[in-house]
Amino acid sequence: MGRPKKYTVKLTEEECKLIKNVIKKKSTSKTILKRCQILLEINRNQNRTLEQIAHSYAVVQSTVSKIILNYTKNGIESIIKINRNPNSNVPLKADGRAEAKIIQIACGEVPTRTFSLDIAFT
Repeated sequence: MGRPKKYTVKLTEEECKLIKNVIKKKSTSKTILKRCQILLEINRNQNRTLEQIAHSYAVVQSTVSKIILNYTKNGIESIIKINRNPNSNVPLKADGRAEAKIIQIACGEVPTRTFSLDIAFT
């Protein structure tokens, strides 16, 4: 069995400034925000384990290792972008039909149920 590789993260000053600017933007998604925060934390504290960093940011340890691997192989641009597959069929938001169905359910009649309880107190 091979020995696992250890990747080191050393951010340059330009990369740190870019990450901090991405964090400050209000339009940044939560996924990218968390990636950037984790990458800065790894750069700042080299002696913390992946498990400790994952616990402090409420993510799984494999998420932290994937962020490190993605940064070392593809650079900083892969961290600050969401790489969504254009062929993905997952709907991002509810469409008009789904909204209409929700409104129909909310404004419709209340279902009635009749039941009786036979409770004996002694």
